[in-house]
Amino acid sequence: MNIDVELIEKVVKKVLNDVETGSSESEYGYGIFDTMDEAIEASAKAQKEYMNHSMADRQRYVEGIREVVCTKENHEYTRWRRKRNGCL
Repeated sequence: MNIDVELIEKVVKKVLNDVETGSSESEYGYGIFDTMDEAIEASAKAQKEYMNHSMADRQRYVEGIREVVCTKENHEYTRWRRKRNGCL
């Protein structure tokens, strides 16, 4: 399994720091890729790798994502961003 733990830690730390400091996307962009093409290429590669893993591994990945995404802080931040952007 090729999971770049350092990249994941870097992204999570940046997001948490941005939430704590109130940084906005205008300061650094919307994602970790410079272009849409890079993001699409990375997602295609990730999907191919994902499909080669067992169902048990896939379940662990989904649970890990849920642990990060489904937190009270993340929901509050998302609601704040949607409200700020006029989506609520």
